[in-house]
Amino acid sequence: MMKMSVISIALLIVVSVLTASSLTAQTTLTFQSVGDLFRQLDKDANGKVSREEAGKPRWFYAVDADKDG
Repeated sequence: MMKMSVISIALLIVVSVLTASSLTAQTTLTFQSVGDLFRQLDKDANGKVSREEAGKPRWFYAVDADKDG
């Protein structure tokens, strides 16, 4: 189960990076590692990136396999 969560998070982060241009003009993401990017997206620091925290991208539910953010 943990492996699936890590894979889901990694996919979410990769797709976030690839679609960064879809973020609003006010949002700037600068990061040196996947962990840095995840911490920036996880605004409430609960260990999950919600659709709202990710900027409501259309692809979010496709990579959120267990539907828990």
